[in-house]
Amino acid sequence: DNMPAVVDRLTNKPINLPKPILENMDIVIFLEKFKVGGRSIRKLKELVEIVGYDYNNKELVTNSSFKYNPATNKWDSFDSVILDKIRTRGGYSIEQLQRDIQRRIKLLNYLKAKNVNDSSHFLRLY
Repeated sequence: DNMPAVVDRLTNKPINLPKPILENMDIVIFLEKFKVGGRSIRKLKELVEIVGYDYNNKELVTNSSFKYNPATNKWDSFDSVILDKIRTRGGYSIEQLQRDIQRRIKLLNYLKAKNVNDSSHFLRLY
């Protein structure tokens, strides 16, 4: 459940991908079981961005942008290289990007409240 283990799994049998090809991934997410309110649930533990590949050291360059904090039941966020790329390529201000993210969070919370958990249910709403 860490990046070296993911790289090892993807670059050895049976998958055997060359390490440099892994830089084409955008993110790797790690899920883990946590106890929340006496229940055991699976949550996103960490979101790691693939920033690039260091050809000199033959290693992926990564950035951890979100980590779950079980003590607060919230995600700690850090600088996101991918969000910065989206903002720059789209010509968005930081405020515009934050508004768009909040809009998406609101939609996801609405879908969660309506117990929408598959695409066919989602499509029936619209």
